[in-house]
Amino acid sequence: MIAHDPTTCSALSLSHDEPIQGTALASTRCWLLLEYRQPWSESAYPDCDLPPEVHALLGRLESGIEGLRLQLIRHPRRETSGDLQCFVVRSAGEDPTIYRFTFEGYEALLGLDLEGLLRGDADAPQARVSGPLHLVCTHSRRDQCCALFGTALYKSMAGHEQASEGGVELWQSSHLGGHRFAATTVVLPEGLQYGRLRQEDGPGLMAAHARGEIYRLDRYRGLTALDAASQAAEADLRGSLGLMEIGAVRFVGARAVGVERQECRFEVEGEEGEVVVVMERQEMGASWRFSCAKDKTSPGVRFVRIG
Repeated sequence: MIAHDPTTCSALSLSHDEPIQGTALASTRCWLLLEYRQPWSESAYPDCDLPPEVHALLGRLESGIEGLRLQLIRHPRRETSGDLQCFVVRSAGEDPTIYRFTFEGYEALLGLDLEGLLRGDADAPQARVSGPLHLVCTHSRRDQCCALFGTALYKSMAGHEQASEGGVELWQSSHLGGHRFAATTVVLPEGLQYGRLRQEDGPGLMAAHARGEIYRLDRYRGLTALDAASQAAEADLRGSLGLMEIGAVRFVGARAVGVERQECRFEVEGEEGEVVVVMERQEMGASWRFSCAKDKTSPGVRFVRIG
């Protein structure tokens, strides 16, 4: 058991009983994961040593593709030698997909149709991998909670990865948002994000996804392709119906029905027609630090199901 400093951002979030549902990265529809073996700065990307033409390419992709998330990744067993890897992932839509590419130098990225793959306008069947792909935030220079809890979680999952069979991928990742929920992970290709994970959660998390299931709902932050209210609605719906299979709930759409209210529609396995959930955004009446590195406080928010 890791000792928990009560002044850290993750401890403050817990002490204020901040809900975890609806806190995943919002509206993230596709991912570009780039292996980078040098030390990560606080910002990681774009503060990294890449060829100028590669920086320019990544900048064009970021500015031109809505919902793109670019992450630096690393693997301790690959820190000194071997070809580099990158992953292109589409999370949104009916066919979430992971592509893996291996290359000697970053200039090889210039020869890939990254934009087409990210938008879903191109395919590379030979590069498809089945997943799941687990990202664990261990970005120590960004926040001490990610260093403390993320590193411990990664180590427990690495032992499980080595003992498992099949195409499981496990990588350390730069900042995944919400370090007050450390340890935080994203499981791809679907883009399922978790938080407040501890070392003992690692094997269970990987086993659940090997079965095609969501891990514990009290650790589930939400589906990254959705907005915050829809994330909370999806998690609430799963909890009320006891649906843990990843494909059992499918988001259809959402619309505002008031200043702080949103109607979210889902297709649910075993249910006829669409299931409608109405969520209300509420401020919690207290503020606290969301980051260990900053003194600024922010008000806590919760989403409450009202229909």
